[in-house]
Amino acid sequence: MGDLNETQRYLIDEHIEEYQEGLIPRRELLRRVTLISGSAALAATIVAACGPVSPASTASATPTVAVASATPAPTVGPFATPPAQTLSNWTIRLKHTANYPVAAWEVVGWTVVYQTNLSLTSTGWVTF
Repeated sequence: MGDLNETQRYLIDEHIEEYQEGLIPRRELLRRVTLISGSAALAATIVAACGPVSPASTASATPTVAVASATPAPTVGPFATPPAQTLSNWTIRLKHTANYPVAAWEVVGWTVVYQTNLSLTSTGWVTF
């Protein structure tokens, strides 16, 4: 995954975990990785490197997917509840730049537009 940036690698790793846990089929993994990477050939290589899903992980995901119940299943995932901690020194900085095609981190010239110790009390959008 050398041609991908850090965000693309992170997103692809998350989708690979979903596939390995049996939450998404291989075809959906290939579709998502293709959209993120922008290359079907690269996506096919990444998905091929994942190998098949182990039977244990597929079996553990089957009841939540295949069994219909009268009550909806609870939301599972990292965004189901807000974190139980304060985000210390939460800072939003903005910068105008004309160097869009340059792949480099800019370290000077940022303007702090918002800064606080942020405690999330509910899920959803946060307005500042």
